[in-house]
Amino acid sequence: MKSRTTRFAAIAAASLLSASVFAQAQKLKVGLMLPYSGTYAALGTAIENGFRLYLTEQGGRIGGREVEFFKVDDEREPA
Repeated sequence: MKSRTTRFAAIAAASLLSASVFAQAQKLKVGLMLPYSGTYAALGTAIENGFRLYLTEQGGRIGGREVEFFKVDDEREPA
């Protein structure tokens, strides 16, 4: 019976340790490829603002990680 308790304690300690290591991980990189110029520029800006609002409501983090943004203007071209 003691070995089960010892194993359970070891598993619990390992899971807590891995959770704290994960929380200190690198920034989460988020790329936004949206129309920032031309006819649909307002739509691209609105989508970005909505995402940033969500992020602010979540305390500026996703999954416990800080977020780093990259913006790319798709210039309304499918390629």
